[in-house]
Amino acid sequence: MMKVPTVGAVACTVGLALLFSSAGALAQRTTFDKTVPMVDRPITLKKGHAEFGMDLVVGLDKGAAGDHVALASGYLSDRYDGVSISYGVSDRFEIGAALEMLWWDRGHGLDILGSVYVFAKWAFLENLGVEVGLQLPSKAGEMGRLVVHRGSILLSAPFKYPIVPGVMAIHARPDVWVGFAKTGYYGVDSSPQITVFADLGLTFNITPELFLDVSVGVGKPVQGYTNAGGLKDGVLFLAQGLKSRGTDMFLPASVWLGYTVIPSLDIGLSFTFQDLNGHGIDNRNLTITSAFRF
Repeated sequence: MMKVPTVGAVACTVGLALLFSSAGALAQRTTFDKTVPMVDRPITLKKGHAEFGMDLVVGLDKGAAGDHVALASGYLSDRYDGVSISYGVSDRFEIGAALEMLWWDRGHGLDILGSVYVFAKWAFLENLGVEVGLQLPSKAGEMGRLVVHRGSILLSAPFKYPIVPGVMAIHARPDVWVGFAKTGYYGVDSSPQITVFADLGLTFNITPELFLDVSVGVGKPVQGYTNAGGLKDGVLFLAQGLKSRGTDMFLPASVWLGYTVIPSLDIGLSFTFQDLNGHGIDNRNLTITSAFRF
């Protein structure tokens, strides 16, 4: 069995400490007195409510377990991965931002900042909304990372419907990324770069506090990329936990188990296959998730 490298273990421990210390501090400030089952929660925050999230992902790729650790997320239905904050401007309008950070890769060292995502989400119907976001490039110095976390605009339509209130809900989200990286970078053929993705999932509340989600997705870089020069296995798209290799279709799948510790605090654990169409079950990760409402 491969041991997790020492630096990776330290990064993991620090991340966990930050995760749970933040949970304890924020939980003391909340005023929620009743648990709302995950399946019944709306797609936007209520007016005046805020949510702070923090995720820690550990790579479990075949032959490289523990080689990648980050304050980010591998859970495919989490578009606000890493450290995030959002606020309900009204009952159906939410704004927020998310930051991926503390990327550690064996052989490449530590990058303090990853990509930044800022967004506005409007639920024009009770179960259907529209989201517009801006994905800002990484601060990291590697040429590949500058393309992977390129500047782009995200257009999305989040949907959620409780099939059985308090027990089961269906959720879906089609996304379109329009990237503006200059031509000549690794794997980029022309500007703009367009990537499409959609996921579909079922959420179950086993009890009001204990919930399970199973999600699958399908996506494809459709314009502005190239596989020429032996780049077919190169990562051409990596944003918000989603990952493609080359211009082929990518098929992620996730299982997420979570628990509402108190009405204002959720913690969870997800296991994800990043691309069943590419490297099959060999590309996988484990993510610790948390969300605090106040």
